[in-house]
Amino acid sequence: MSALLMQMAVCGALGGCGEPTDRDRRPGMDAAPAPSPSPAPATARQCARVTLTLTTAGASFAYPSAGCQVGTALIRFDRMAWDGGNRTLTVQVRGHNPGRTAVLLPLRLDLPANGKLVLDPPGAPAESLVPLNADSTLALDRTIWLIGTAGTLAPGDSTESRELRFSIRPPVTKARLLFVRPGETLPARPPAVPGAPGPAAGPR
Repeated sequence: MSALLMQMAVCGALGGCGEPTDRDRRPGMDAAPAPSPSPAPATARQCARVTLTLTTAGASFAYPSAGCQVGTALIRFDRMAWDGGNRTLTVQVRGHNPGRTAVLLPLRLDLPANGKLVLDPPGAPAESLVPLNADSTLALDRTIWLIGTAGTLAPGDSTESRELRFSIRPPVTKARLLFVRPGETLPARPPAVPGAPGPAAGPR
């Protein structure tokens, strides 16, 4: 008690006592470290882009020839098909191991909500593109497919083909799907301004 009164008297005479400086600190007096910021989700460009165009003459497609690299494996896009009667798009994929060591299966392919783009007609909602057979739908409308059965894929081998099916609702005549690797996201598209040119950044 007397030590406390003495310290108060000294502080009063000096005009107040502040926090101890680095020179004054003794072991055990270190301030608590500031909390580390939470890691941001990994952002990247799409690893695979497929496009469907519908005309009076039929349907045309565009898909990557190199495939989507997931770890040391690849998810190859083999073909696309259009069922005009049911307005269903089928994308056929398979896993492939081009490396020298076995890889774990299944491989995972993700489609984030902003990876579903309606290109024509302008203004049609992305909800017009509906995944039909995804293995799971995560938060923020992120859909995932698993390629290959549980186990390992030997070097040089491929999995059986897997179909990704989508309902393309009217009046959509051109659509694009941007797939990403597990855990990655696409950059957000800035809001459109009426009468302004389209944004230079964001998913395409």
